[in-house]
Amino acid sequence: MNESDRDGARLSDWSRLRGSGRRMLGAGVRSFGENDLLSYAAAIAFQVLFALIPLVLTAVALLGFLGLEEVWESDIAPQVQERVQEDAFSVIDRLADEILGEKRGLWLTLGAAFALWQVSGAIRTTMSPLNAIYGSDERRSWWQRLLVSFALALAIGPLVIGAALLIQAGPRLVRALELPGLLALLAHVARWGIALALLATAVWLLIRYATADRHPLAWSGVGTVFVVGSWILASLAFGLYATYVADYGSVFGGLATIWVLLTYLYLSSLALLFGIQLDSCVRSEAAG
Repeated sequence: MNESDRDGARLSDWSRLRGSGRRMLGAGVRSFGENDLLSYAAAIAFQVLFALIPLVLTAVALLGFLGLEEVWESDIAPQVQERVQEDAFSVIDRLADEILGEKRGLWLTLGAAFALWQVSGAIRTTMSPLNAIYGSDERRSWWQRLLVSFALALAIGPLVIGAALLIQAGPRLVRALELPGLLALLAHVARWGIALALLATAVWLLIRYATADRHPLAWSGVGTVFVVGSWILASLAFGLYATYVADYGSVFGGLATIWVLLTYLYLSSLALLFGIQLDSCVRSEAAG
């Protein structure tokens, strides 16, 4: 085969790949509307919002259990103080001190159980849209779905908390190790890599086990990559707003921040469902 033939073959392969990508994207968008995923995304965002508060308080208690109170005092509290009014910060700081101290055991037991229930509720909310996406008939009884949601919450909750702790407490840990420049840089890269791997594992578990039917291991990674990538972009946008745009000193600024948080959760839910829908379209394309 001469050079021109090889170039033609490469162009042909690229054209087929581009055409396949357009078909999958179009099928994903059409199926997104057919499965009413916009409504499901709103329901998931609502459940996640209610799960956030007990989950965050349980994570604070975990900091106290691990002896990482300084993470709150030196890293998290100053950032919170910059973003809320003084009276509100006094209440938050007092609550955090109680959770880190005398109420730590309460939040590591009853608080963790309540957080588990809330997270499992969010997972149960994802089951119907996932079954619609993959065309699975729900044959599990309500108690089977309940057990699956609790098992997934037990697995996914620590993964999300671990990723958040790595992101937040990681810099302090790297500084405590007093690593030289290059090793410190590698440690920061590894910290983000591990955090993203934990989040990707959480999404993969949801894709594989929340649906009524099991899916091959190799195919659960396509949607996971899209979901994590979209979540990173949405999180960066929300972080930029919270850091540079939001006005926490006014009532309207506080309301705007709540609206942006809800929008962030909604967009994250949309990314989750669209990524899984894309996974389904890739599966169908591969099956021919």
